[in-house]
Amino acid sequence: MNAERTMRRTAALLTGSALALVLALPATATAQGRGVQFTPDDSERVMVNKDVGIDRFAITKNPDGSLTGNVFRTDGSDPVFLYCTPLIPANTYTCSAADPCQDLGSGPARGIQRTPDLQIILVNKDVGTDRFAISLNQDGSVTGNVFRENEPSPAFIHCTPTGQANEYACSGADTCVTATCVDQYTFIGNVTLPSDFFEVPMPCNEPFLFTSEVTLPDSFFVPPETVTFTVSASEGVQGLTIDATYPTTKGGFSGSADGVGCVANGTNFIGNDTDDGNLRLVMAQATDLALPIDITCTFDEANGMDVAAGDIGTVVTSATQNAASGNAMSVSVGVTVQ
Repeated sequence: MNAERTMRRTAALLTGSALALVLALPATATAQGRGVQFTPDDSERVMVNKDVGIDRFAITKNPDGSLTGNVFRTDGSDPVFLYCTPLIPANTYTCSAADPCQDLGSGPARGIQRTPDLQIILVNKDVGTDRFAISLNQDGSVTGNVFRENEPSPAFIHCTPTGQANEYACSGADTCVTATCVDQYTFIGNVTLPSDFFEVPMPCNEPFLFTSEVTLPDSFFVPPETVTFTVSASEGVQGLTIDATYPTTKGGFSGSADGVGCVANGTNFIGNDTDDGNLRLVMAQATDLALPIDITCTFDEANGMDVAAGDIGTVVTSATQNAASGNAMSVSVGVTVQ
């Protein structure tokens, strides 16, 4: 793939459905599937994973303020690598993009790049059924995302070298939902990578090319709020449906449709967000639900906004008792925001 083709492709990416169109509008930008996490050693790196338009952005804010990472295209083409450096005013960046390096000749894409400052190696490879979008940083640490085949949200990973050749001690965490999230990491184990895993072809014939200047929302690197629906009932119920409303001017729940960022432990649960201010929560099982149950959702606040419990409306629209339509009035829902 020559430089002209790369320029056309990355320019279309960043000026069409992605950064320039969506992220350059901080007052109205919409992004779903938001995930934010901090590195556990010093919290100096902030890892972000969100859908922007129809594409998935997995990027890291580095200690020097630069942004690095990947854009995954929904058209099935190879991921694009991003490199952005900060400008003045705050939250403004100048961005370049590149396709993966290729071996000399007509070999397949390696899924690897090196940032223009030669400080970070960016890797995007499938490992088993999962997709790894990770970086080898200046300090030898490895950070990034794992896209799991059957999970709506990515996992974040952080690895440090053990001192043995190509061996790393790795920990993982899900999306951060509190102000500080380093306690969410769980040790995975020591991993030995192939000796050429981070080897960049020399020369790499896919250079980074300038695309545009972009402005990100103030909240882009901030964890989402946690909205908890506490469901209780005065009578036994086997199933129920809750319709919730929220002000889109203040943001929206993470994820979209049945991939909305809501979980409820201990019961069969489905959430569905139409992204227009309406969220439906459904629980059902063959026996009475073990109420009270907490349904926990993440909410991505719009720039400068602060969602409160009073902003979230709830109505219990149906209840199932003894395998038939039951008394929805017996179910109550409380809402808290943290």
